[in-house]
Amino acid sequence: MRCSKYLIASSLLLASLTVAPSQDLKSLAANPDIPSRIKPTDLGEDMRAYKITYEKQGGGGDIFSMLMNPMMMMMGAFGAMGNSEAEQKPADPNEAAGMMFFDRMGILWTNGSTVKLYDQEFLVAYGVQINLMEATKSKAPPDLSKVDLTLTLINTKQISAITPRPEMTKAEWNKPLPPPPPVPPVKKDPPPTQKRSKVS
Repeated sequence: MRCSKYLIASSLLLASLTVAPSQDLKSLAANPDIPSRIKPTDLGEDMRAYKITYEKQGGGGDIFSMLMNPMMMMMGAFGAMGNSEAEQKPADPNEAAGMMFFDRMGILWTNGSTVKLYDQEFLVAYGVQINLMEATKSKAPPDLSKVDLTLTLINTKQISAITPRPEMTKAEWNKPLPPPPPVPPVKKDPPPTQKRSKVS
């Protein structure tokens, strides 16, 4: 039932978008209906999670693809790259959190509304934007349930694919990451014993 709702919603995204009157950046910034940032807990009930693939200047891609190079660095930093291709589920909690983080970085939230800006139509969506280089300095990935979602405007003529993510609900997104496991104590080798020489 939920998948059917998402298929209907995604098919209507491009067919029956709610278009706002044409405006410029100044009027867009002053529009209270389109804030530049929203908290994940403030996501509207009509907002749904999608992976949206679109063409960007210089080639095709999406937010996740654009971030793949720095993300590969982060995967190594968080220990999310397994040594064996047969490994499907990370055993380490930090690895599981890292994989969850990478997946959510490619998700956009939208209700299908669009805005007309400089005579071009843009889909109004919200996604995570963080400093990946700063994030790599941490031993664990950031908890995205506590990170504001940033406005992302996507030219509707450049959208090539919309993939619903029905399993990613508002409640699921706002679940905090589990606390990192305690760091095991470092075992110190005992000092070497000194052999006493026999006195003759």
